[in-house]
Amino acid sequence: MKKILFPTDFSEGASNAMQFLLQQFRYEPIEITLFHAYHLQIVDPFTHQEMISMMEKELRCSAEEKLEEMKHKVLKELPAAHVTCVTRLGLAVDEIIEYSRQNSIELIIMGTVGATGLSELLIGSNTAKVIEHAHCPVLAIPLHYRSSRLPTEKLRVVYACDFLDLDLYSFLQLNKFLILCNGELHLIHITDSREQLDSNFVKELTDFLRNTFNKLEIELIAAPDVLQGIKEYAEKNPQQVLAMTTHKRTFLDKLYSRSITTKMAFHTQTPLLALHKYRYRA
Repeated sequence: MKKILFPTDFSEGASNAMQFLLQQFRYEPIEITLFHAYHLQIVDPFTHQEMISMMEKELRCSAEEKLEEMKHKVLKELPAAHVTCVTRLGLAVDEIIEYSRQNSIELIIMGTVGATGLSELLIGSNTAKVIEHAHCPVLAIPLHYRSSRLPTEKLRVVYACDFLDLDLYSFLQLNKFLILCNGELHLIHITDSREQLDSNFVKELTDFLRNTFNKLEIELIAAPDVLQGIKEYAEKNPQQVLAMTTHKRTFLDKLYSRSITTKMAFHTQTPLLALHKYRYRA
């Protein structure tokens, strides 16, 4: 996982996501593509083609200039990185998905506004659509997230998963991400009084995972619902990235329902790493 796509709209949210990238991804040589998609909003259907071409050129040149400035900033902080700038004419989500597939991108990093909570993010925004359709992991950085991680500390990555529906491909993606950001994995499973887990099954599973990942922490957390359990864990264990596999929609529905409780400030403060179940392509 060394080919990173960084889509930007040059907003405050994108700037904050870039700060996260510069702080957390300095441990391995990486290739970064700074990406901006733009489109023309033509109100008058009788606008001359020359005018349209001129408007398109102005947008492209402005974007290219801003991307070059961003490139210099990245190389100043990460001199070993290979950085390229790409602009595309089209809708952001479509262009991001197409470019990432065509260029074998391994991780997409995007900023999110998060003003209405991450549950709203996962329902309607550009980032949500990228998470849904991307072939690779997507790391969404909320606008107000600030990392206090010291250079000597490992990045705490918390994988909220369902023990009864684990996906090995997600663990493969997770392992690559941990290497890239010098992270350590914490595995949590939220359980309520209605769920019955076989103790022998849990022991065999945890033994297997601990043999696979060094210094892996595994916790079973009792809570009335998934969101509450993760929130309480996050409050006690800061400096996190929350990782989830998006293939099990019922689990996402439990976590990101549209109720008031899912719009808590926790969502606007924690980066989300969206993993994907393996998708066979003929």
